[in-house]
Amino acid sequence: MSFNFKQYDINDLAKEFSNKKVIKLSGLLSKEDLIFFKRKIPEIMSYALRKDFLMPQTSYTPRKMTVVNGSVTNNQAWLTTKYGNKELIKTLTRISGSKVRECDNLIENIIITRLHKKNDTHGWHYDDYPFALILCIESPRIKQGGFVEYINKGKTKRIYLKEGDGYFMRTDLVHHRVTPLKDDCVRTIINFTYAIANTLVVPNGSADLLLTN
Repeated sequence: MSFNFKQYDINDLAKEFSNKKVIKLSGLLSKEDLIFFKRKIPEIMSYALRKDFLMPQTSYTPRKMTVVNGSVTNNQAWLTTKYGNKELIKTLTRISGSKVRECDNLIENIIITRLHKKNDTHGWHYDDYPFALILCIESPRIKQGGFVEYINKGKTKRIYLKEGDGYFMRTDLVHHRVTPLKDDCVRTIINFTYAIANTLVVPNGSADLLLTN
């Protein structure tokens, strides 16, 4: 597995995840992988869809973003091999305390999202599927916005991601968003979506609105 989990005590991550349902993973990507991803992503951004609307399933919170869905990403071996890596899935299972499996919706299992215009945002929402592993490929400066915000025990918490950082979240239970960009700048992430073994997910249609024409 090429993700830098060896720098962490997995038991400590599991305790933190049990408490907050989200953990930041600083330096999750190796320098080599980050350079590689930065080189590969522009090759598929030509397939991206621009979205600018209010999502009805989430009380009309805004979506102003550019997305690449699984119809494109699942044809990229450099993404699918990392997404389906058995050691990665075992590690996420240990951290979450649930038996993690791959997402069976091939539109949203591997997503690339980009915010790049002033006021671009991914508004407040829950996800259909329970887990997301987020990999930050391009990041704005702190003063430019694009933070991850989430609600924990009634309080709003914030995560700033540098390039190469990641986070793991129980996205069906944690209310979360990405704050609006304050300038024209670039925030690009890869979203690996996972499910729980032997658990059925009934989508509410929001993913189709966000990820397809």
